[in-house]
Amino acid sequence: MFGASLGVSVFSLIAIAKLLEKPASEYKTEEIDINALSDKYLQGYATLIDAYGTKIPGSSDGQTAIAMMKAYSKVKLDNMHCKVLRIYKPMEHPTQIFPRRHSILEYMDEEKMILEAEKEVQNPVDSFGQQPLTKNQLKKLAKKKPIDDILAAIEDDARMRDELKSTVALVMISVIENYDLTETLTGMFGRAVQKLLGKESKSKLLCVRLGLLGFHWPFRQATFFTSHAKKPVSRACEIHRAITDWNKQLPSSEKFSMLMDPTYEHTFMEKSIAPSGWVRVQFPASHIIDLRPHTGETLDEYMKAVKYRSQSGKFYQDKGKVIESYEFTDEECHKLIDMWKNTADKRGSEGHTATLAKPDYDMIKKMKSEPSEKHKRSLLFLEINGETIASSIIFRFGSTITSDIQGLDYEKSRDYKAYFVMMQYVIEMGLKEKRGFVDFGPTTAQAKLSIGCQSVPIVGGINAGWFISLCTRIAASRGLNV
Repeated sequence: MFGASLGVSVFSLIAIAKLLEKPASEYKTEEIDINALSDKYLQGYATLIDAYGTKIPGSSDGQTAIAMMKAYSKVKLDNMHCKVLRIYKPMEHPTQIFPRRHSILEYMDEEKMILEAEKEVQNPVDSFGQQPLTKNQLKKLAKKKPIDDILAAIEDDARMRDELKSTVALVMISVIENYDLTETLTGMFGRAVQKLLGKESKSKLLCVRLGLLGFHWPFRQATFFTSHAKKPVSRACEIHRAITDWNKQLPSSEKFSMLMDPTYEHTFMEKSIAPSGWVRVQFPASHIIDLRPHTGETLDEYMKAVKYRSQSGKFYQDKGKVIESYEFTDEECHKLIDMWKNTADKRGSEGHTATLAKPDYDMIKKMKSEPSEKHKRSLLFLEINGETIASSIIFRFGSTITSDIQGLDYEKSRDYKAYFVMMQYVIEMGLKEKRGFVDFGPTTAQAKLSIGCQSVPIVGGINAGWFISLCTRIAASRGLNV
């Protein structure tokens, strides 16, 4: 009897485990060389992203998305390189349904849940103005079918037509070869953990091969949708699972010990994290200005509206110059990296953690906008008496403008409040270009809140073993530095 009971118990546990097991995705994943694709291919993907991928908060237009992926795919840093994944629905079963899985995910996409989630958003910046599509809007979008226009131009290429039609999304992964999760820990406990499990240890148990589903600079998601979805949460879950399945099949030397997908809170991407089997981790909030109420205003009018006193008086009094360049010359790229190193060295001397990777001259050079983009990236320099005291890169993603890779000559820039002068200039550009938002990122919160920013929570979906997931939660709570 005991043996029979034990057998039944073991069988029951196995059955429960199988029932709870996350099924494989109906989507498939393949790595593509985006720089080897023809212009017609790239234009097709850009058009699809414009049609289906611009409803994501802070999303990019198609041309910029393609150009950024092409540029990053060419970058080879000491600890980072990038690859592009094509997520697609196999043509042999384009309407295949898995009832057991979709019974759960369809509930996740119920219109009632989406509307209730929108009610929870108290901060208008949280959703970047995103509103759930009405049934009539969904019908119009489905009837539009921009892919038919693309296919009409490539009737002679059946393979290209089928690939475009079956593609669900393009995803860029920043591959960080060796990231030490213990670097954010401080004090005696932190040093002990670093020596035991970090890069200083023999085991290096918490040094992971990280796959960031996004750009490192600026730190943001890089999933670009190329197809219509009535159930966006379900689609996002399928994409996460497809990438999980793909990672499992990689050779051990190429497999990621951790996958990370950053996104803003209150979006369907966030709602897809748990049901896809990934772990939700809270990251430091970003700081964003909603410029929509200030459309048509000048910088002075904006600062008066938010009760902010201009910090650029001494800078302009001493004939300081703000130089924005789209040329990305050799001299400019070297100058920007030299300035960035000043900032990196200072952060290191203050005990802050290292960045995931270090940019170099060649990477900055590749960030130059392509002719079709119409100046989406530029270099910003502040000069006093012909000498550079601050610099950064300005990025433009759809309705959002942001800056990153800031560098300062701390001794000379302090008197001129160069950091604040650069922020004011980016806001001014956002107003002149009629952008909807300025995203200043997670650091130096007080300075950004005082100039009109609001905190917008960022979360990450993590796919890793339970031990690394737990350690990542701890690292993120202490400020995972990017």
